[in-house]
Amino acid sequence: MKEIQLKEFLRSVKFIESLGCKFKIITPDNGEYGTLEVAVKKPQRKGNGFPHGEISNFVRANLDMNAEVGSVQEIFVPEKYVPLNVQASACHILSRVWGRDTYTTCLNKNNMSIEILRIAKGE
Repeated sequence: MKEIQLKEFLRSVKFIESLGCKFKIITPDNGEYGTLEVAVKKPQRKGNGFPHGEISNFVRANLDMNAEVGSVQEIFVPEKYVPLNVQASACHILSRVWGRDTYTTCLNKNNMSIEILRIAKGE
């Protein structure tokens, strides 16, 4: 920063501080002003670590798409999969095949399985 820029900048910082505002300013030369903590962004999801379609193929192989209303199906989740990912995949598939609000699911943490109850026929 040029000296005139720095002078005006510091005047602005003093003014903002006098107002009682919380702030954080990082200058181009990495100078930091203010007391506000800078939040670090969480890294974006990088997928589940499996090839595309592996979990949905596992779910399809373990589901009876022609199940009757009132029947319960159970998918036992192998240790290599995260149970919530398997449940999410099952919900996605069943919503497309049977329709929304035609089933309910439950994660059984005791035996690491997904329980699926078909509650209605789709339209």
